Order: sequence, then C-alpha cells, then structure tokens
Amino acid sequence: MAYSEIKPTGLPSGDVNVPLTSGNLTSSCDNLSEEMDKEYDWLSHVEKLHAVEISCKSSISWAAYHASRMAESNLLPSFNAMLPLFAEEASSPSMLRHCFDIIQAAVQHVNPRQI
Repeated sequence: MAYSEIKPTGLPSGDVNVPLTSGNLTSSCDNLSEEMDKEYDWLSHVEKLHAVEISCKSSISWAAYHASRMAESNLLPSFNAMLPLFAEEASSPSMLRHCFDIIQAAVQHVNPRQI
C-alpha cells in the first residue's frame, strides 16, 4: 500500500461516550499581571473607539490591536503556501484510519514486539 493510498472507512452509528478528565489547570505564564494589564489596555482602547466613529483603520479586534503595538520588522515578508497532501479532509474517518495505519507501521518498524 502506498503512503498516499487511503482506504475507505465508515463510522459506527450510535452515541459516543467521552470520559471526563480530572486534573488541575496550570499556567506557564510567569508574568500574568503584566499580560492582564495588556488585555485591560486593549479593552480601554475598544471603549475609547466606541465613543468615536470607527474607521477601517481602527484596530478594534484583539489581534489587530496587539499587532499594531508590535515593533516594526525590517525583514521582508515571505510568501508561503501550504498545499494539501491528500484530497480527503484531515478530519475524515478515512484520514484518521490512514494516520493510525501509518503510525502503527512506523512503530512496528522501530519496535516489532510492541502491540
């Protein structure tokens, strides 16, 4: 079977049981108060913009506001394109099965005794 050959797959009908998880949520942000101050700055910015007429150059969205506050880059932008490897959607059952088959083949190659 070729790497790009995908077998057709069907999903079982019925309800899917997703088990609950337990554990604590952790944050890797050491300077949370500084980050919260930036968020409140954005909210203040949106509040000020709401009082005046909004134009197409207003940075009202979260992403536009934070992008406008970033330092200018001297680098030229690059043009990139991500082309699909397969005609199937990545979340289709056939693609999921294909991924599992490829992973299983790789594991069997590295460690033939692993189940």
